[in-house]
Amino acid sequence: MNKQLFDIVIVGSGPIGSSTAYFLTQKSKKKKIILITQDPTDDRTATYMYAGGNIQWNWWQHEPIKAEMTQITANFINKLIDKGIDLSSRRDYYLWFDEGQMIPALNVSGSKLVKYFIDQAVKRGLIYKFSTMLEKIVEEDGLYKLSTNKGDFLAKKVLLAVGPNINKFLPKAKVGFEKRVLNVLDTPITKERLNFPHVILPWKDGWVFLFLKKIGDETKLIFGQEDIIEYSSKWEEENYFNKFKKDLTQLMPFLKNAKVEKVLWGFDATNKTLKIYE
Repeated sequence: MNKQLFDIVIVGSGPIGSSTAYFLTQKSKKKKIILITQDPTDDRTATYMYAGGNIQWNWWQHEPIKAEMTQITANFINKLIDKGIDLSSRRDYYLWFDEGQMIPALNVSGSKLVKYFIDQAVKRGLIYKFSTMLEKIVEEDGLYKLSTNKGDFLAKKVLLAVGPNINKFLPKAKVGFEKRVLNVLDTPITKERLNFPHVILPWKDGWVFLFLKKIGDETKLIFGQEDIIEYSSKWEEENYFNKFKKDLTQLMPFLKNAKVEKVLWGFDATNKTLKIYE
């Protein structure tokens, strides 16, 4: 296959890659932009597909820049929802159990938001190549040559949004990654339970999370924890709900008969900082 020259090659179709494609095709209509990605995205690496997906404002009240970014994000998402875009959205609340606070939040599907970004970018001229795996990047005559299983591409600029694989192509970035695990519970979601908030419980030196999330066409109760149980680094499922169940049912008796229906997991960057390398 002959090498194809692009102004920008985006590698990866998660939130960073897809949103970059969305905004670049909106602002740079004359540039030739391509997004290459594996397909289907492996849910063992794409944590965003099953993350809480909640936007809430209280965390950043003392950090003006993050507060402004969060508000801009919320405004953008709300406009999409008002336009009728299906993001499996829920306007709910974070319940900080220890403080007795209910903080308004906006819950959306990460996978549906990513699909919207890509669909819109394609309509504006983005070339979208799936089942395309990046194998190597080298400089060649002032350009970047990307070798893939589908041939070579030449780029003036490259955006790498490849999650845990970033260190393979940019070892000097030294991005740290941590495993994230969520347990999907099979407890019934009654009509009254649809108003269940995103509960955050202090637990030992960490936190326990319980929240509702749409998985496919069904609304499920999701259980997670942070800084309590240390995840293994192995690429495997970890069912840890039973380790909390006895104590949890003292606070929430309705969990007595709950079982883990599915384990969702992936790896997420420990420090999300934009890195630019020449």
